[in-house]
Amino acid sequence: MKKITRLIMIATVFLFGLISSKTTLAAVESITEGTEWSGTVEGSKELTLIPADTGFYNVKLMDSAETCAIVSCFTEEGNQVMDDIYTNTESTVINAVNSLYLMKGKTYTIKIVCADAIDYEQLMQGDVSLLITKSSCSAFPLTEYKKETTAFTNGYSICTYTPTESRTYSFYFELKAGESIHYVDLYSKEGDCLIKQGTRDTSNTNNYALFHLNADTEYYFIVSYFDFTAESGSEAAAFSSIQKSDCITSIELNEAPISSTSFTYIPLVTGSLKINFENGESRILDFRSDIDYSEIETEYLGERDDTYHLRAGKQKVKFTYLDVFEITSEVDVLTKAQYAGEMYGSLAAGQKEVIPPNNWYHAEYKFTPTENGYYTLWYSTQDNLTLNELYSDWEYTVYDSQDNEVEWLSGKGFKLKANENYCFALYLGDNLTQYTFTYWLDLNTDHVHTYSPWTIIKPATTTESGKEERTCTDCGSVQTRTIDRIPAPIGNGNTIQNTPNGSNVTNTPVNPQPNTGIQASSPSKSNLTKVILKSLKAGRRKMVVKWKKTATAKGYQVQYSTNRKFKSKKTKTTGKTSLTIKNLKKKKTYYVRVRAYKTVNGKKSYGKWSSIKKIKIKK
Repeated sequence: MKKITRLIMIATVFLFGLISSKTTLAAVESITEGTEWSGTVEGSKELTLIPADTGFYNVKLMDSAETCAIVSCFTEEGNQVMDDIYTNTESTVINAVNSLYLMKGKTYTIKIVCADAIDYEQLMQGDVSLLITKSSCSAFPLTEYKKETTAFTNGYSICTYTPTESRTYSFYFELKAGESIHYVDLYSKEGDCLIKQGTRDTSNTNNYALFHLNADTEYYFIVSYFDFTAESGSEAAAFSSIQKSDCITSIELNEAPISSTSFTYIPLVTGSLKINFENGESRILDFRSDIDYSEIETEYLGERDDTYHLRAGKQKVKFTYLDVFEITSEVDVLTKAQYAGEMYGSLAAGQKEVIPPNNWYHAEYKFTPTENGYYTLWYSTQDNLTLNELYSDWEYTVYDSQDNEVEWLSGKGFKLKANENYCFALYLGDNLTQYTFTYWLDLNTDHVHTYSPWTIIKPATTTESGKEERTCTDCGSVQTRTIDRIPAPIGNGNTIQNTPNGSNVTNTPVNPQPNTGIQASSPSKSNLTKVILKSLKAGRRKMVVKWKKTATAKGYQVQYSTNRKFKSKKTKTTGKTSLTIKNLKKKKTYYVRVRAYKTVNGKKSYGKWSSIKKIKIKK
């Protein structure tokens, strides 16, 4: 929950807070500090504010219980002032103390967004009241000794410090009683403005945060303190201090980290930095155990695939430590199968994994089958309960060595090849029972093979046995058997009659029979009808696709490409019967097709593609 809260705030900024250009303020309603504004917000609304003084301001926000109200503040240049203030369904009022640093006489845009409390992209109507007042709190001057300061529940504590020398410093902040979730945002003062320099999460660093500070610069350490069990804006005693740390001069990449094409960002899994200090000493810091993620930033400079994931291979990444020290190097970007092997290890066919009760569960294993065939998820419980009875949400997927999702074939499973590497991913939602769950991935024993004729792959001789094989024309399963040696001539040259072929037969695969209480997941056959594509309309670098609703469909896949045969395509998924596709290329002809899908036993089952329509983007 500690990092989820922060991620929600970051996601909120990204989805609703970004303003890329100067806002036109004409005809926009204004708000006056000290005077409460209230009204009904239809999705979003903008207000203007001109502060009477320079300093920190408090924000009191209230909304209706059905919505999540979000307030953001922007300068005339479109830059956001500090973080968003938001309410949720658990608390429909919030007092955010010291939440904005504003300058006298400047014009600010206050943006209010009302959204669904779970899906922030879904805008809603909400009744909102907003009060902005000048804060009476002053910044607490830091010293190297721990001194008592004040923390504000769901608000911001302010500490200030002006160093006399440029070096690395350690900032300390801790509540006097109880635990807290708090983050430290560092701002430098330039004129009357506060410029954000970096953020630290002190949840896993014993309340310490490292920063590199420049001499004779006035800094503000603004601590976000969250405790949703306490009243918003209430005061709590805390301790804070700042001390000189080992002075860092440069960094080196000691070992390349391992990242995965499963992500669009860089997850630091293994690897380390070599930190060089002013006194000539060095220290190796491991990404996973010694460096908090808030202390190091990664910027991917390499190639991406069509889905914007990192492309496997050697790729360039820039690392920034403590917001100052930078290094660019090549790292190994792994496929999903390779990444799963590093993180979770390998899973053999038939190898059983046991999950304790009352747990959500996610795992990704490297899976290398030794036999061709259809593979499926098998599981067992003491009372033969189904997955739907055990878990509120679940799904499992297999990816091939090129990171493509392997198609699930109804009643059969995943068609896999022997000795190839796959990634098997399993997700299970909250456990609704008190039962231990055991699962494994193995061949589907219900599959009936259709074998080709026997083919000799090694002829028999008088000294060695031969071998012949046949292959299932459906799943590729291979069955082999030996051919007896040819008897040596005796007496007058006659030979002993050879025994029939197949006296020694080896079957591959040897399909395990499911035990009592074991169930194989097998979605029912899809009965989705073919989608009827109604229309395509072109706009400025975009097109609108519409199609008729398909009965029993959960959603639809829309594919579009500039190639008639969809060799280079992009795919989008939606639950609606229309889709607007943006960022298209001018004067290009696009081909479009749509198909429906539904989810059966946790797996997607697809209908047939619609007929293909084409359209030219003129503007």
